[in-house]
Amino acid sequence: MDQLPNINLNPLFLYMVESKLLFYLSILIISFSCQGIDAQDDHPDPNLADVYKPLDGTWKGKFYIYELPEAQDQKRSIPKKLTLEYFYSLPLQVVDSVTVTQKYASSSPYYQTVVIEDSYYDEAGNEKIIQSKGVNKVKGKSLLCIVNKPDETVIHQGTLPSPNTIIWQRKEKAPLKIEYFKETVRSNTYDIIGYGYYGEENPRKNPKTWFKSQYVKQ
Repeated sequence: MDQLPNINLNPLFLYMVESKLLFYLSILIISFSCQGIDAQDDHPDPNLADVYKPLDGTWKGKFYIYELPEAQDQKRSIPKKLTLEYFYSLPLQVVDSVTVTQKYASSSPYYQTVVIEDSYYDEAGNEKIIQSKGVNKVKGKSLLCIVNKPDETVIHQGTLPSPNTIIWQRKEKAPLKIEYFKETVRSNTYDIIGYGYYGEENPRKNPKTWFKSQYVKQ
């Protein structure tokens, strides 16, 4: 099992990054799963039945946010198949972490709901908890993740490169929000690695923001 880095987030550091953390939490919520659109009349592909089933249950762990400060000075060189080996080869710097509890439940072979609880500490040392609800669904041959946040609804589209692994992607232009997450579920662990481009960042360059998480089934 991969060991995640141990970090101590002191109040001064948290004061400096809390505004960024709120932004990262919106990414975090999206990366787990999402809610909102009725599953009726979606004509799901039978070959995708139970694609989300391995996630059913309660999972708990840490979501880490990293930055690669010089990335935007470099031509894009990310491999098509993102691996842990490549991730660990990068000189990434941890900028935040969030404790996460997720509860998944499939209501059909093509539709799954989730309740997500994110916990972090503000600059005063007070615990902050954000709860969201979501859904994963199959629509035709498409995998969809839809999140209803207080200020917007965000949709990620997924592909299934191998059993128990889903690639989730989002591409928006105004403002720029490009995200790529590789999500892999094993019997007792659930891992995410990924990256994103935001605002004025150049997608033709390497991404500055990266993510990694590992959850253990409760």
